[in-house]
Formats: sequence, C-alpha cells, structure tokens
Amino acid sequence: MKKFILALLIVVSSLVLDCSALEVCEMSSEYKRWLELGEERFNFEEPPYCESSIMKPRRYGLSKYSLYSSNNLRYSSLELGYLSDIRDQKYTSSCWTFAANSCVETSARKEGLGNFDFSEKHMEYSLTRYPYLTSSLVNPLGINRELDSGGNSFYAASYYYRFTGPILESQMPFTEYNLPIEDNSIPNEVPSVLIGNYDINYYNQGICSDDAIKLIKDKIVKYGSVGASIYMPSSYNLYSKYINGEYYYYPDGYDTNHAVNIVGWDDSIVSTNFKNTPSRNGAWIVRNSWGEAFGNKGYFYISYDDTNVCTRISNYNDIKVNDYDNAYRANYGLANYRLGFRSGGTIFTSAKFAKKTENIEYLDRVSVEVEKNTSYEVYLSKTNNIESNDDWILLGTGDSRSSGVKTLTFDAQEITNDYTIIVKYTSSEDYFFPVLCKSDGDVYKYANIPLKTTMYSIDGTEWKDLGEYSSSSSSIEGCSNVIFAYTRNAKQQVETPDIE
Repeated sequence: MKKFILALLIVVSSLVLDCSALEVCEMSSEYKRWLELGEERFNFEEPPYCESSIMKPRRYGLSKYSLYSSNNLRYSSLELGYLSDIRDQKYTSSCWTFAANSCVETSARKEGLGNFDFSEKHMEYSLTRYPYLTSSLVNPLGINRELDSGGNSFYAASYYYRFTGPILESQMPFTEYNLPIEDNSIPNEVPSVLIGNYDINYYNQGICSDDAIKLIKDKIVKYGSVGASIYMPSSYNLYSKYINGEYYYYPDGYDTNHAVNIVGWDDSIVSTNFKNTPSRNGAWIVRNSWGEAFGNKGYFYISYDDTNVCTRISNYNDIKVNDYDNAYRANYGLANYRLGFRSGGTIFTSAKFAKKTENIEYLDRVSVEVEKNTSYEVYLSKTNNIESNDDWILLGTGDSRSSGVKTLTFDAQEITNDYTIIVKYTSSEDYFFPVLCKSDGDVYKYANIPLKTTMYSIDGTEWKDLGEYSSSSSSIEGCSNVIFAYTRNAKQQVETPDIE
C-alpha cells in the first residue's frame, strides 16, 4: 500500500500592493468574416476588431493576411482593438481584480462576444469575509482575507467558477476607496459570462527563458492577453531607479507585489531604453491599472530580462455568455493543497450534489481543477453509486499541460434527482489532485467542509471521505475536491386554454 501524502500548494500569485485608451467600437465587417471561418480562421491573420483601429490597415481580403505567431517581431492586442479603455484602481489594492477582469474582457472580445466592462469592486467585496459596516457581519462567500488586502489570479478564478461573477460594472460601480459598505449590500446577480479554462504557468524567478517567452507569445496571439505579476517599488526614490518614461526593468530579488496584463511584445525595443541596461533587446507591451497618466496612456514596456514578469502567467479563455440557471460546487474556491502519491498512477475523486430545483434540470457543463501534465476523465452517476462503475456515464476526457481549471461540455444529461460527478486523474509523474482544505491561518480557515459529500479512491471501488481527512502538521481539518457543475432548468410548458 502506497503512503498517501499531502503536498502544500504554492500560491498562484503573491499578494499585491495597494497594489490603452480605445474608444468603444463596433466589430468590423472583416473581423466578422474572419470569425465565420471557424477553426480555419487561425490560418489567417486576424483583421482589426474595430472598424477604425490604431493600425488603420489597408482593406485587403482575408486571403492577403499572413498568420500571426510568436515568430512575429511585434504584436499588439491594443493596436488590433481587443482591449477596453484603460482603468484606474485609484487608492485601492485591487490591481489583481483589474488584471483578471481585463483578461476575461479581452478574451471575450477576441472571441466575438462583444464589449464587456466587469465590476472589480464586486470581486473585491465578494471575496472578503467582513466587508460590511457592521464589522462582525460575515459574508458567507468571503474567504479569510481583509478588505483591500490584495489578491491574485487564484482568488479571481475561484470567484468566476463558483458562479459569483463576473457581473457588470453598472451593477456594482467602482469607488476610489475600498471601504466597508452597507450590511448585506453585495449584489447577488447572475454572472454575465462563464469562463471555460483557467491556466496558470509557473517559472523560476529570473530573466524570461526562451521557452517562457514563446509560451507567453503564443497565448497572447490566441487569447489577446495574459495576467502577470511584477515587483513595483512603493516609494518614489526606489521606483525611479527602475523606470525610464514608459520603459521598466527590475533586475533585483524582491518577489511580486503588483498584477498587470501582458498584451503584446516588441523584439526590436533596444536595451539602452531601460535603466540598469538589460542583457538583450526586446520587451513586453504591458497594460497597467493606474490610469492614462501612467506610462504611455496607461501602457508601458517591460524588458524580457525583468526578474519577475514571467514567473506567474495566467489566462482565462473559452468565454461563453452565461445562459445557465444553476451552479453546483464542492466548495467555494480553488485548491490550497494537493493530495496524492509520488511516482505516477491514478486517483479517483467524487462530489455528490443535491439537486436544487423540483423540476428537471439538464447538465451539459463540468469544470474541474487539474495539475499540469495530467489526463482526466469525468463521469456522471445518476444513482450516486460510486463503488461500481457499471452505471457511470462518461461525460468527457482531457489532457492538461498546465495547472488550472478545465471545462468539458457534452450532450445534455437529464437530472431528476441528486447526482454525483466522478473525476479520474492519471499522471506518469507525481500524481496529486487539487483539494480545498480547512486550515488554521489559511484563506480557507473558515471553510465549511461537508461530510460524506466529496470522496477519494485509489482504485475506484474503495472510497474514503475527504471531509474526514486531517493532518496535524498542516493544521488541516477536512478537505473537499474542486468540481463545478452547471445546469439549465427544463422549459415549462404553459397550457393555453381553448378559445371557442
């Protein structure tokens, strides 16, 4: 019998400090034609999103466009019209909310879903345990963090997948300070969009490797932007050591404290433009959240040699306009620990969900958190019998090369009673699976861990309760897995009386 061990999760992104200007435009006719090509569109350069863009390209037919790739000398999502107006976080520590929402807005716009402006304030307050004027009043969905204390893409992804948001800016407008609000006044709105996949890639601190640069460029071309973390000094005297107008390069050893978006690159930017001259030419085009007065109308260049810019790269993609009625979740966030074995193998985990409505629901979407280099199979049991796989319905499979959350969509399954989702993880490497554990001093210190709801198994027949898992060395008092399921309610037939 292999020994079951616990692995501490490295937090996705360090907590942050108090942590390009385009007019809203209509989708161009050329961009509409490009979208209509389906998968074939990736064989052609993407036309500008806006009818009138900064680049103002000549109106060639689609066949005249060449393919964008990481081999291009320069690429800019700003110049292609994929970015919303620059934002200003003012006196808040909410840069992480601006970076996350900007990624989602850009990805949605690039996928042809339209122009969105999501509420950063709603994310900030929804993830705070005590956000109200009555200081002891608990927000039941808040994690163990104080208002305006910073965050990261891990928090943001939890907010998205648990069906809390994003909601529109107009539904909870931004304010210049994050201060306590009226009791129970956080809007409870249906999210505007659903996020398909959340990817997080880690690299060691130091200058960007060639592999990291290529991966980041590929993601920018495909999704429009990525989230990144940098170190930005809090005092002007220190800050002025590393900034030269719109050129920034930090070569020293402090960890990240500020969230931004990489929206392009320019390999021709010469190293002498930067203070503390880096070893090579080339820079990222970066979107900040400090308003248009910063850098070049809110944007700036960061050298490829920057110590931190490539260490934590996140992105959200496969965005869908939300038309779901119900969301089910094993708990209220992403994992803070990993459970499993070393040297490869398979682990099963399951989550039983209590049906929310009295009528028939239709399930056709499941999201699961995964580790990198892991394959996964997702099953449905309508009888909740996890000891035997005879009645398991295979919903879909996938392979993940990066850590994060993956979403499967499939033919709708009729749900009439409580149901169970089972996930089988397989890896040739260390095969851990993500778990959310209640742990003193952690963001999930106050997590509600249910019993007999989430389980794990080595062979798929003998199961143990994750809610009973404990570890004195890590102060763990129970765990649950990270599985989300989404359903639509059956359309109710309205009988029309006969008219004589």
